[in-house]
Amino acid sequence: MINILRFSIITILLSHTQLYAVNINDIAGITKHAPQSEVYGMMSDDHKKWAKEFHNEISDIDRYRNNVREIVGHDIKFKPKQIKINGINMRISMRSEIKNGGMAEILNAPEFAYSGNTFYSVAVDHSKCKSKENFSDCMQDSGSSRVELIAENDWTWKEGTEKWLSYAIMPGKNILFNNRSRRFTVGQCHPLQGEMINWMIKFKNKNLILTHNFKSHQNDEGKWEHSKYYNSEFPLKKFKANEINGSREWTNIKMQFKNTHKEDGILRVWVDGNLAYEYLGPTSWKGDRDKCTFKLGLYTNANLKSVNKESRENMVVLIDAMAIGKNEEDLLKNLNKDK
Repeated sequence: MINILRFSIITILLSHTQLYAVNINDIAGITKHAPQSEVYGMMSDDHKKWAKEFHNEISDIDRYRNNVREIVGHDIKFKPKQIKINGINMRISMRSEIKNGGMAEILNAPEFAYSGNTFYSVAVDHSKCKSKENFSDCMQDSGSSRVELIAENDWTWKEGTEKWLSYAIMPGKNILFNNRSRRFTVGQCHPLQGEMINWMIKFKNKNLILTHNFKSHQNDEGKWEHSKYYNSEFPLKKFKANEINGSREWTNIKMQFKNTHKEDGILRVWVDGNLAYEYLGPTSWKGDRDKCTFKLGLYTNANLKSVNKESRENMVVLIDAMAIGKNEEDLLKNLNKDK
């Protein structure tokens, strides 16, 4: 007989080599035979009920404004608005909320901007995780949530496409943790199918990390072969967390990416002006997710692997100086428009 759990239990989840305890509080309906995704869906529902009381009827826009005030250190003007990226048209991904301040332009803090006089904030709560058609962020990857944009045209990089992009990012609040499971993606080229992403820029375990999949290598005969997925993460920068699990330090990311299954592919990443990663060779596998589209914002994973429910809310990054171009000269031209 399947026993229904009607009391609090502790589920121990193993990720890599580290254990994390996750509280499941009085969730009726979870059975010991339930698929893991359903368990995370029920945990997410429970978290939403908790968050409603935790936020104490404070409006989203006021709460998100207060988050930025806490990061900046003084009063600001907070204008809900979709991030504008010079050189590419973007649209909302996965029903992300913007009008409530989930994405906003920040004014009256020019001294805090990376470039120019304004910048943007992106705020994510796990309590606002969404479902769309047959996909649920709430059930995905140990509990996910996002406020994210996706390129308006389906494919930013097709076979042979080369583009340069640049933006500045700050892990403002509830982003930097000693946790190998939680991930906070702030840029990616997504093939729109399958689990493996072409590349991702993300915060994980207090590091800024590049995930680079679909690499190849030359065998002893000099022929290119597909590389395996393991060891696909490359640390780019280490951070120290402040009192709100963030940092008040801007980081500039510049990328050159040529997408191709031929040997003239390129993926270079500069961090704060210094070359941090370079790969020369096939950057995609012919016939297997050989196209991808650009996404920017904040996509959080493994939220439910945090015992501290408060840290699953008010996850904030700041973004500034965003542009994309067909080459470095075009990128610089579009960056100057941002100023």
